[in-house]
Amino acid sequence: MKYRYLVCLAFLIYHFELVAQVAPKKAKASIPTYKTFAEQKTTYGFHKTRTKTYKIRKIPPSYISYGEPQEFLSRPNPSASAESGPYYSGAVKCSGNTFSGVDRAQAKTHEVAGPPQSFATVDDFLDSGLFIPDDQMINHDPVITKSSESPRVTEEQINVTINKAYIYGIYREQDNDFHMIVGNGQTGAGMRIFNAEVSGLPGDENDSLLITVRNKILNRFGDIACQDGAFKPVSSFIPITITGSIFFDVDHRAGLVGFGVYKPTTAWEIHPITDIEFLDE
Repeated sequence: MKYRYLVCLAFLIYHFELVAQVAPKKAKASIPTYKTFAEQKTTYGFHKTRTKTYKIRKIPPSYISYGEPQEFLSRPNPSASAESGPYYSGAVKCSGNTFSGVDRAQAKTHEVAGPPQSFATVDDFLDSGLFIPDDQMINHDPVITKSSESPRVTEEQINVTINKAYIYGIYREQDNDFHMIVGNGQTGAGMRIFNAEVSGLPGDENDSLLITVRNKILNRFGDIACQDGAFKPVSSFIPITITGSIFFDVDHRAGLVGFGVYKPTTAWEIHPITDIEFLDE
């Protein structure tokens, strides 16, 4: 009896081992590769440059804090808003290239004249003292208003170039700005980030600098839609050289704009960006 039991046990073990060998293994879902961010429809996707492959996570719009109301989150047709229209006639929210916002529209869509101050890194830039403390700017004399023609104050009349910075994320706002979170390439306690805007174009003139930089973004990332949300590199950030005019954005209060841990602790930005070079191409 005992011998028969051992024979049966041995047969069962052999049978299960054989089944395990021939049974097809469940394949892991593959992550697709996309040419641009705008084409990415899955939560994760790969994007390749000449020198680098990035894993990109797509962040839903509901996870993003925009700082300003975004009508596309509640209305299917944001251009049909009953609220006051864009500053530039003919601009359409979440569509095209013309700036479709109102607040400080003139300042946001026009760069400062003059050569930029150059900084090697983001840390050098943020340690330069160019960003006056936010509380002082909020109580600035004269007051910085949200008027569409609110001029740049003295502290905003500065151009800068950062020779080595990194893109932590990018998304489109309904005013047609491409909002980028830029930083020093670190994570955790060493991370230092700020906002930078590829501005929607002014509707009253052809600005070759803003057109060129916008085309660079469109060529690299595609025409990201408002509804696409944000795109975030997962394990390594995108290296760039960035140039533009510094700007204190009264709509983007410190710590309230961005997604996850990527919410800059200052309302200071580079806005508009007047040049960008991708260092991985």
